[in-house]
Amino acid sequence: MTAYPAPLSRVDGDRVAAAPATSSSPAGWIGSAQLLLLSGIGPADDLRPLGVDVRADLAGVGANLHDHALATILYSAGAEGT
Repeated sequence: MTAYPAPLSRVDGDRVAAAPATSSSPAGWIGSAQLLLLSGIGPADDLRPLGVDVRADLAGVGANLHDHALATILYSAGAEGT
């Protein structure tokens, strides 16, 4: 998949990005829930108070997120009898 920047235009002096309806924004697993929520896809009761226009009321978006910490432990033992 190749991503291209959306062209910027000016509307009433503000810069606005305009993208075709079929465009996508690949975010991978980092930040994908945030991207959905900011796009109005998620629990409506949480989005409306923040001023986000709700496009799809989906209760599970952004829920049950966990950090997956990774730790490497190295152990070295001497030979037996030393």
